[in-house]
Amino acid sequence: MVRCGSGRDGVRRMEGVRSSSTRPDRDRRSGAGIRSEPTRGDARRAGGRACKFPRGDVRDATQGRGRGTGGRMARRWRGEDPDGAPERRRDAASHRDGPDQSGDPASGGPAAGARGADSPGLLLRTGRSSRSRPAAGLRVGREGAGGRHRDGGRRSRRPGSAVSGLDGRGRSGAMKRAGLDRFGSMVVTGLLLLTWAGSAFGQQQIESKVDIAFNRYYDFEEMTDLMKRLAEAHPELATLVSLGRSVQGREMWLLAINNPETGADTEKPAIWIDGNIHGNEVQAAETVLYTAWYLLEAFDEVPAIRELVDEHAFYLVPIVNPDGRAGWFAEAHTPNSNRSGLKPTDNDRDGLLDEDGPEDLDGDGHIGRMWRPDPEGTHRRSERDPRIFERVPRVPGPDGRIMTGEWSMAGSEGVDNDGDGRINEDGEGGYDMNRNFPSDWQPTHVQRGAGTHPFSYPETRAIGDFIRAHPNIAAGQSYHNTGGMLLRGPGADYGENAYPRTDRAVYDALGEAGEEMLPHYDYLVIHSDLYRVHGGCVNWMAEGLGIVSFTNELWTDRRILQDAEAGLDEEGRFRWQDRMLFGRTFTDWTEVDHPTLGPVLVGGGTKYARRSPPPFMLEEESHRNFAFTMFHADQMPKLRSEMEVEDLGDGLWQVDVMVSNDRLIPPRTARAADRRIGRPDLMLFEPGDGTELLLAGTVGDRFKARFEPVDHRPERLLVERGVPGRGRVIFRYIMKSEAPPTGNFAYRAEKARDLEMPLGDS
Repeated sequence: MVRCGSGRDGVRRMEGVRSSSTRPDRDRRSGAGIRSEPTRGDARRAGGRACKFPRGDVRDATQGRGRGTGGRMARRWRGEDPDGAPERRRDAASHRDGPDQSGDPASGGPAAGARGADSPGLLLRTGRSSRSRPAAGLRVGREGAGGRHRDGGRRSRRPGSAVSGLDGRGRSGAMKRAGLDRFGSMVVTGLLLLTWAGSAFGQQQIESKVDIAFNRYYDFEEMTDLMKRLAEAHPELATLVSLGRSVQGREMWLLAINNPETGADTEKPAIWIDGNIHGNEVQAAETVLYTAWYLLEAFDEVPAIRELVDEHAFYLVPIVNPDGRAGWFAEAHTPNSNRSGLKPTDNDRDGLLDEDGPEDLDGDGHIGRMWRPDPEGTHRRSERDPRIFERVPRVPGPDGRIMTGEWSMAGSEGVDNDGDGRINEDGEGGYDMNRNFPSDWQPTHVQRGAGTHPFSYPETRAIGDFIRAHPNIAAGQSYHNTGGMLLRGPGADYGENAYPRTDRAVYDALGEAGEEMLPHYDYLVIHSDLYRVHGGCVNWMAEGLGIVSFTNELWTDRRILQDAEAGLDEEGRFRWQDRMLFGRTFTDWTEVDHPTLGPVLVGGGTKYARRSPPPFMLEEESHRNFAFTMFHADQMPKLRSEMEVEDLGDGLWQVDVMVSNDRLIPPRTARAADRRIGRPDLMLFEPGDGTELLLAGTVGDRFKARFEPVDHRPERLLVERGVPGRGRVIFRYIMKSEAPPTGNFAYRAEKARDLEMPLGDS
């Protein structure tokens, strides 16, 4: 009995283990070199010859019960801003529709899906030969004791629901025991160990050619210089290109990371990673920069990183909005501005462009708030801390009269430049590039800031052109701030089947792993757990291109106390800022003579308050999000093949080819298949001399003699739904040949490496 296998490199292997594009001595699954294993049973029939499928060395993860607690759903923020405004849950209530928002997210059946697919469930290698058991199904959307389900219903909060195969019958469950295969576990463990001793620990363990301090922020010019230095220091792995230019002419830099010794970048599954699409979301760029730095500098030192780069391509864009970032560092802003690009826009519809923006009245380099004296005011200054303005309850006082304060909010720092009675209503830009992508795009009267049509801005058009030109992109990650969230689509309620069950199972498995890796982060669905987003980038990638995509909303106030449930009132926030940051994110109230309001107090939180981590916490935040993104990247499709050849007699031969996917993400998502997005996978066969192909098709059970062959072109089988995550598809061929048949099989997938599978001596 001979077991035949072919990996993605096309080399025939005499073993039933995963093929890898990496060197044999680096294959951590099979060990060094070639390994022989005993098999169960004997495939030889009377008068026949067989190449036996290996069964050994795998075990269904559902044999053990998972220990994870499942996803943590939306929690409410408590407390107030340092400068007096009550903080809303996720900032959704007052900021859902426009570019002046303070928060922005993205601003059933079996897994095989089609006849002939056979999913064995999630498999863990045990180091011995054992049978694979069928996966245990878990139902999606079942009623449970806690939390809204990601698709609008109630979901179970019981612990111990394991990932048991992406069979579409349930949420994927916890990743702690069942969801991580050996490589995934090593990626997570190896990367997270570098964070336990503090933010500087990661760099101390890597000898870098380019030393970058990740306890500070960099403006656009500094970021450009660092990207160039990384590319120059690692020319064998990194290529720096410009996607195009922004409205103001700044370059949009993309760093492509790939090891050409293991194949061209376009031949491998790739992940798209971007940040800073909103100008004020500055730490997003540092997180992408950290990703580039770690991948390049750790390539020769960390085996898990080397394997990631050997097997995948990475397309990194730290700054989607170069003008917005440049303006945020150079000019006075609030933490919430300026999100927009800087194309002049008439936001107040008075025929003028950008004529009434904020002014830095107290000269501190930030845009704070203004308070004016008012005998009928809504607030009073706190006796305990005069920095705090307390709201006065509108109730009768001891004298029976309605109580009033001495101060009223006068808006953000600025003057009425155009004399229309409003302050700061038409500043720079005013649109939202994360509402300018094709997926469910809506005009400005529905979704403020959306532009005249999808891709109407040069920055979004450049991104769209690149992603569409690279169908090998299988995963997407977009960094934003703030709130501590891992977000997936849909951005609006498209109906129950907008994301098919098998796709939701993949997202759930990844998202719940992210919750474990990112303390105080929640995995959420944009439209049901947050607010509506039309025309978001990750929605377009997922729904328009079949790319499994997430938005990471970086940083959360829950990190301040390292307690997911504890909230900070305003006094507590000031106490933390005074003790840990020495008051550097607050400007004391200063009296200024306003041209129309008279004397006002100006001050409050700086632009570094609230939405960005303090510098001493920046590296850990970057590393944890990087580690999750690498876990996401490692779950892109990884295909392998095996075959069995049987002599049926009278010159007829049966060849069964099994193509398996060892990762969570399929080469074609169910939504892409349902909407006919992209090219279906192809199973091709070219017969050798003397071999005639008679019939071909897929089979659900290779031990059954009957199968349904295709009606035409058996040499070119369309695999509409690809190979499911943690699953397989079996193809059966009937051939005629006087000698053992020869030829070449090939499996082609847009979002996975191609497989070449020679048959016989061809």
